[in-house]
Amino acid sequence: MEYPKITIITVCFNAVSCIEQTIKSVINQTYPNIEYIIIDGNSIDGTIDIIEQYKDNITHWVSEPDKGIFDAMNKGIVLSHGDWVLFLNSGDYLYSDYVISQCFLEKDYSGFSVLYGDVYKDYVSEDRYYKEKPFYSSHKKIKGMGICHQAIFVQGNTIRGLKFDLSYKCCSDYNMMVQIYKEGGRFLSLNMPISVYSTIGFSVQQWKLCFYEEAKICGMHSSLLYKIILCKRIAFMMMRKILNISR
Repeated sequence: MEYPKITIITVCFNAVSCIEQTIKSVINQTYPNIEYIIIDGNSIDGTIDIIEQYKDNITHWVSEPDKGIFDAMNKGIVLSHGDWVLFLNSGDYLYSDYVISQCFLEKDYSGFSVLYGDVYKDYVSEDRYYKEKPFYSSHKKIKGMGICHQAIFVQGNTIRGLKFDLSYKCCSDYNMMVQIYKEGGRFLSLNMPISVYSTIGFSVQQWKLCFYEEAKICGMHSSLLYKIILCKRIAFMMMRKILNISR
């Protein structure tokens, strides 16, 4: 039996507190054909020491300065050879040791460009499970991607032919998904959890920039609607901070 090669790419920078969990979640997979690539941004906090501990289980890794997360992700794409490519960055980890096997053993995804699943957030709450709600099924004028890159497998030749647009600092993954969709790429829901993602990542911390880029991708960044929604979100965040302080 031939097993499609699955490339998993981890990008990291000064991630000594969380990189080991990410690495272990990949190298412990039961699936027999995984190419694992790590792109480090020249960390100085001990991250490299941890990577070197697992180097025999890593197909390729490099540590050098980059221009940001999507530049690092592009470097990973260049090194990839997989039939499908998944990004699992530092702090994120795969849902189980057999999730890649569940996705790809005895499965045929011919004709599809993108496979996507669900994720868990890395904290305990009622809304911890995030069910995919892809952008193309939303009727909102300003909408997010609706699926998380930690749960997206992109067909290898497709992603190697596109790469990430570095003009986007938060939402280049969303921009790529829209581009694939507009060019006729077929998307398929796997209807299962793929990973657990870190809620302290860059996109979470830079929510205003992310919202602007989402609006830009939707062609609404100069609209009154964008300004109204932004003001409401800022007011909500301020109120939440006030309530937390008063407790």
